[in-house]
Amino acid sequence: MAFRILAPLITPRDDRGRLDLEGLQRNVARLAATSLDGFLALGSSGEYIYLREEERLRVVRATLEASQGKPVLAQVGAETTEDSCRLATAAMGAG
Repeated sequence: MAFRILAPLITPRDDRGRLDLEGLQRNVARLAATSLDGFLALGSSGEYIYLREEERLRVVRATLEASQGKPVLAQVGAETTEDSCRLATAAMGAG
């Protein structure tokens, strides 16, 4: 499948600095209603490097839930190959 337009997502936070997954899902649902082909979660605009592994997986799951079936690509690079493989496996397990 060839992708034409993927939306690189930001990872919103609330006024206390916590993940705002509801805000993320509202944004994804709004964008899913457009002609976009899919989403990129946790790219450079998604503040990937500032999130703990558990938070990264929560972002992936929340994005998938709101994507209305559109493809979601997730950044899973890490400082070690082992960590990247673990994150990739977890992201694949999330859908």
